[in-house]
Amino acid sequence: GKKSLTAYSPSVAAFYSFSSNLSSYIRWGTGFETPSLNELSANPTGETGFNDALSPQKSQEVEVGMLLKAKNFDASLILFTTTTQGEILSYELNAFPGQDFFRNIGRVDRKGIEVTANLRMAKTATLKLNYSHGTFKTQDGNDLPNVPKSQFNAGLNHLFGMTTVSLSIQNIGKRYADSKNLVEVPRFWAIDLYSQSKWGITTWT
Repeated sequence: GKKSLTAYSPSVAAFYSFSSNLSSYIRWGTGFETPSLNELSANPTGETGFNDALSPQKSQEVEVGMLLKAKNFDASLILFTTTTQGEILSYELNAFPGQDFFRNIGRVDRKGIEVTANLRMAKTATLKLNYSHGTFKTQDGNDLPNVPKSQFNAGLNHLFGMTTVSLSIQNIGKRYADSKNLVEVPRFWAIDLYSQSKWGITTWT
């Protein structure tokens, strides 16, 4: 099959520097996201060809940010609000168990905050922190499925000679697995430890 999808996606931003270390910006932009080939090919009618009922999703976003840069430290604070029309979401049909289909569910409002920080503690050690929190609501007032309200990530990298050791700690907030918010996925922590060594032309992980 063949399907052509086009749109204009304008955006504009303004930046202001308070000093050599502190700056801010505000940005307004639009987005246009076409369905993927996998999404278009999942035809709920059971017939071959693309799902002609599936349309692109369009969005408008306003973002305000503060940026701080120092010798061994940089950080950012970002506030955002995004409205998406025609959000694409997966669903299942009893006639095709285990197969995902896709549809446009209407408007989705995203509002939140994101904080990041990077600290160079030494020439061989860096610490990266990231935290985000927001609300992601569909037009019927439910939470967007599989999107946690809060996320926290911390990563520590250290170089010992020819060996790099990385420690990653992640916290994922609770979320819902379905669009009707009947199945809740609880908050969880994940910790990963990674090491890589180089001996000549050989790399060990």
